[in-house]
Amino acid sequence: MSWQQYIDTLMDSGKVSNAAIFGLDGSIWAASDGLKGATAAEVKKAIGGVSDPSALQSGGVFLNSTKYLFLRVAEDSNAFYFKKGTSGGCLAKGKKCAVVGLYAEPQIAGPCNQETQKICDYLRNCEY
Repeated sequence: MSWQQYIDTLMDSGKVSNAAIFGLDGSIWAASDGLKGATAAEVKKAIGGVSDPSALQSGGVFLNSTKYLFLRVAEDSNAFYFKKGTSGGCLAKGKKCAVVGLYAEPQIAGPCNQETQKICDYLRNCEY
């Protein structure tokens, strides 16, 4: 399966408005149109928030030049959640990559977060 097929799976679920898979260095492995503009610096800082969320708690999460409010680290501590108004998302970190899923109204956080983390869990089990 190509990296883009994972993004297509997320998008086709109807629970995610935009999605991307990034290398831990911030490089884009695959992305929907709404996340293709995310910079490596933004992504690296966001990924760092999984293990040390302090900078994101005070300064927010930036993706594609959009600032989101950091909400919390997931219970399994491999992901965190963020939002801006009625939109938001989830960043889940694997061994070699991170998966980002965004939602926008009428979508809601829970299903977006679950789908994003499910793809990341699969990739983590495949050593990514």
